[in-house]
Amino acid sequence: MRTRWCISLVVAAQALAACGQGAPTGGALAPRPGLSRRVDAGSVLVRWRPEAGTGRIRASLAAGGFGVRRELAALHAMSLTLPRGASLAAATATLQRTGLVASVEPNAIWRLPARPPAAALRALGLPRFGVRDADPALSWGQRRLGLPRTWATFPGAPGTVIAVIDTGVDLQHPDLRNVLVPGTSTFDESGPQDYEGHGTHVAGIVAGMGLGDPGVKGVAPGCRVMPVKVMGPRGREGKVENVVAGLLWAVDHGAKVVNMSLGDEGSSPLLRDAVRYAQQRDVLVVAASGNLDPERHATANTMNYPAALPGVMAVGATDIQDQLADFSFWGTWLSITAPGVDIHSAVPAEGDERGAYLSESGTSMAAPFVAGVAGLLRAKHPTWTAAQVRERLEQTAKDLGAPGYDPKFGHGRVDAARAVLGP
Repeated sequence: MRTRWCISLVVAAQALAACGQGAPTGGALAPRPGLSRRVDAGSVLVRWRPEAGTGRIRASLAAGGFGVRRELAALHAMSLTLPRGASLAAATATLQRTGLVASVEPNAIWRLPARPPAAALRALGLPRFGVRDADPALSWGQRRLGLPRTWATFPGAPGTVIAVIDTGVDLQHPDLRNVLVPGTSTFDESGPQDYEGHGTHVAGIVAGMGLGDPGVKGVAPGCRVMPVKVMGPRGREGKVENVVAGLLWAVDHGAKVVNMSLGDEGSSPLLRDAVRYAQQRDVLVVAASGNLDPERHATANTMNYPAALPGVMAVGATDIQDQLADFSFWGTWLSITAPGVDIHSAVPAEGDERGAYLSESGTSMAAPFVAGVAGLLRAKHPTWTAAQVRERLEQTAKDLGAPGYDPKFGHGRVDAARAVLGP
């Protein structure tokens, strides 16, 4: 049997490894001094004022020597290439002088960091999968959420689409190929095939069907997954431009829930506007809270975006003991927690029809548990709004930590059985 079994702790699967300059608001701490945010020096993101017409915009861009790389029409925004030889600062000043600009920001580069070496993983003492459940399609996270009982009553419905905005998805993986709807890549026309693995792992947690060998069943196997590639196209990097474009595409193509297991410590005005666009169209945005990188952070009380944006359902990670994972970012912006340590799921199968699997840790793994339960609720209660779904998830969560809401666990650990089957 060709199946990859290993343990991996993604210490910062959402936070940038080499960038992320976050403002220390709401009790959050900025990255350690000397770590600058990585940006694309050849482009800038602009949102125009509502009154700025197409003719005036085009004339201003031509006069300033700017090129249009991507239009984000839903936000009245663009990604622009800079005039030859211009710095970001000079280009920004030129745009602001037009009087047509609502916001200008660098096109930040987000990167999923490399996994730690195997020796470091062994030192953590994480349980290995030498002993499996009687049902190989289950792992501790599924059992902890009461999913076997939930599936027996309601596994979801194909009319409910959950978008996975990530590195793409392995389109031929046996656990996923029958739950996918058409997706996209925001880099080119190559499509959302995953060559890195992160997005496939996330998608498997959301809605894997458990059909591989041995397979892993996801939270909402009756729902559908929309693969949206914003990191890559063959790696772990993506620009804010790609993330914004991916979110807009998912909303415009029917997603009811969006999972974003990625992020940056520096906020983005354009991403904030894209999240608002999703919320105005009744789409629930779920995002990983972010992970501690000891080289960058003095504490896990650090804001991460989009998780910390208003209205986003920020998800932290818990372990098998229902304790907060020591890498999980927390703060007063946290909504809820979910299993995020040693989570087994699909990865690109590399031509193996039986599928390939991997155990990962990170808030990247916690967020799709919540997105999956949100999908079940939207399928079961099609008239509920995104706000009602969020309220249900928070009200039915298992209280952990200090009684009631607290900034380390939020409203508690998500409970699928109680949320979906309870009164």
